[in-house]
Amino acid sequence: MIKKLLIACCVSLVSFNASADGKYGCVMSVAGGFFWQGNSWQLKNFEKENIIISVQRNGSALKYRATSDDSDYEYTCTASTKNRYLTCVDTLGSLLLFDEVGLKGGVAQLLGSIARSTEDKDSLSVAEFTCQRF
Repeated sequence: MIKKLLIACCVSLVSFNASADGKYGCVMSVAGGFFWQGNSWQLKNFEKENIIISVQRNGSALKYRATSDDSDYEYTCTASTKNRYLTCVDTLGSLLLFDEVGLKGGVAQLLGSIARSTEDKDSLSVAEFTCQRF
């Protein structure tokens, strides 16, 4: 009985550490994607940005802010217990993966892929980043 209790406590601690709340300063190492121009997608490198990530509610929520922006983008997350990273989505077609142990992540923005108007398509983008906890 005590052995089972100890195992349960250890599993709880491991899963908590995989999705603990925290604040991270991150630097993009690469950013690129497609920009809608002249009625077609054009491949383009995008400007790399510094970002701040705030993991909240034991890994079930995440806030993302580019340092050049005044807005926080809110994501709903699920923690992968097998691979120990967060998979997060927002309501605007963005996907964010974040490894709190390895302090690396990536973000993809896909809203422009479903725009009904060809005049106002948003860019399709992907970026990789490395973080430091503060």
